[in-house]
Amino acid sequence: MDEAALDKEIVIETYRSPGDISVKMLAVFATDEVLVEAAKSGDRPAFAELWERHSNKPYTMVYRMTRNREDTEDVI
Repeated sequence: MDEAALDKEIVIETYRSPGDISVKMLAVFATDEVLVEAAKSGDRPAFAELWERHSNKPYTMVYRMTRNREDTEDVI
């Protein structure tokens, strides 16, 4: 991981607040690599941002197979 990415990770870790708004704003600017490292360390907002960025494609694929929202959510 390069130094700039590491700096972004520190910012995400440092500026946590009770509300998700400030964390969300910071996470939007982080690279996936930074978010993965943070999520692996237990950072839930980082995991949530990764999920939001990448969950649509698998959801759509599973929905095409099941043709049912509830079954799709069970699978995902």
